[in-house]
Amino acid sequence: MGEDGAAGQKWEEISDQLISDIYATTLSPEHYDQFMESVEAYLYNLRAKNPGPGEAPVDRHFKTALTLLDVLGRKKSSGDRAFAIAESAPGPAIILDDQLTITALNNAARGATRSNAPKLSDFGLDDDALSDIQLAVHDLTKDDNLRVVPLKGSWRDQDGCLLLSKVNIDSELLESGVRYLLTFSDFSLNPEQRKVLRKAYNLSDVEIDIAFALMKGLTVQEIAEQRKKSVNTLRTQIKSIQKKTETNSIADIIRLFGALLANLTTMLQHSDLPATGKSAPNVPLRRNTLTVRDGRRLAYIEQGAAEGIPVLFAHNMMYGVEWTPSALFAAEKRNIRIIAPSRPGFGFSDPLPGQDIDTVLDSAAADYCEVMDHLNIERAIIFGHGMASIYALRFARRYPHRVQALLAASHAPIWKDKWLKELPVRQRQVYTVARYAPQLLPFITRAGAALIRSGNHDRFIDALTWNIPADIKAMKNKEAYDVMVRALHHTINQGCEAYCRECIIRSRDYVDEAQKLTMPMHILHGLGDVMVPPSRVELFCERVPESQVTWVENAGQYLLFTHWQHVLRKIEELA
Repeated sequence: MGEDGAAGQKWEEISDQLISDIYATTLSPEHYDQFMESVEAYLYNLRAKNPGPGEAPVDRHFKTALTLLDVLGRKKSSGDRAFAIAESAPGPAIILDDQLTITALNNAARGATRSNAPKLSDFGLDDDALSDIQLAVHDLTKDDNLRVVPLKGSWRDQDGCLLLSKVNIDSELLESGVRYLLTFSDFSLNPEQRKVLRKAYNLSDVEIDIAFALMKGLTVQEIAEQRKKSVNTLRTQIKSIQKKTETNSIADIIRLFGALLANLTTMLQHSDLPATGKSAPNVPLRRNTLTVRDGRRLAYIEQGAAEGIPVLFAHNMMYGVEWTPSALFAAEKRNIRIIAPSRPGFGFSDPLPGQDIDTVLDSAAADYCEVMDHLNIERAIIFGHGMASIYALRFARRYPHRVQALLAASHAPIWKDKWLKELPVRQRQVYTVARYAPQLLPFITRAGAALIRSGNHDRFIDALTWNIPADIKAMKNKEAYDVMVRALHHTINQGCEAYCRECIIRSRDYVDEAQKLTMPMHILHGLGDVMVPPSRVELFCERVPESQVTWVENAGQYLLFTHWQHVLRKIEELA
């Protein structure tokens, strides 16, 4: 057989192997690693063959498999997502439909009942409690998506309450995908959290305790008996709480502190603070939504100090909006306020209909501006994490008068196609597709999302960090690992369209735009970063002389999660 015949046979084998792996991955997400290897081999040989215009030979199989993934996998994906939402709660959590039928529950809730097909009544909730929950379900709205349900039944003796909120387990199903998350939240407030309440509302410890007792469902009479005070004394103290918190009723107090409690219990305690060895206390994530100019819902969270140095945080495509508890505790102490919008299609922000890249970047910049206007922030430090340095750059170009300083970490907005082969394995595979076969991205990203939803976070993260010492070490830090897991779900929460788009955005060069900046770009970069080697940042600084870089030893791509002290110090310098 001649060389052409042998090459043809090899090409046929590569194509056949990829087709086999496409359908294997459709049926089993655990096949994803082998599938990505086949994709890379296929694209390498396809580029060598240069088949010309038209579809690549296996495109139709990708389309067929994507349809199968949509049709066959929808129910399983919704179930996986419902379980993931419940499992992310710090205590017992249940997913309900509008008839109060349980569709998913986390392991903490499952451990509270022996039933294989539990009903709410199996948790000791009486008829009055079930009625309260049903009323709360009907009372929820898009703009007021939280209800506090007093504890009744067997959970009554616990120090906490029930929180009910609306969630969407499948954004593509719209209203038919809506479910309700019922969580148990306890009242364990540490001294730092009590200090926040005292500072925010000038409440005494006694008033804080009374407010939380009301949330637990206790009557004024019961609280008076517990505290060995008269009912009149309790009523006077409740009036004081209402005055300080500007509420008009006990129901308003319960609603206010329920929202506060939902934020306070969002973060769990994780690993130790590097400097002191003490556990990082819970720090609230203040979650909000905003309706922007075209009617889209834009979700954002505020972290760190309630007031102080404003930092508008543009999240990386895969690393999410959250910072680690240790970083947030320190940010609060340093009076740094972090505002982190989820870009369209990420987290709970409504997707943006398909647009060209420049329109997407401009739209994100306008969204950031609206968040600042909504919060009455005139100027802020704009901080782009990872590839979001591109978004930070566009914001600084479009709205320079709103920028106190321009900061980036773990990326520089520069790209050359020759660097593709130097990327770590998994990143190289994905960006090869984005650059040379973007039509394949929808299936590839959906298959990766299926792997995450199946609970294989470790396998997915291991593929990202393989053979990168700094990143492997970072993911051994429990805080960093837990934030990364939540970040992956933030990325795939509404599917993968936004992620596909950002893969394409990242694989373009923005040096020409950076050269038109009217301010320096400050970059924090790890010397152990393999994803974006220091040499590329140096080249960017040569091309954009006004830019400045601060090197961080022993840090890789996860610099923000592991070396956040450097980030906070730089923010203070730029303020």
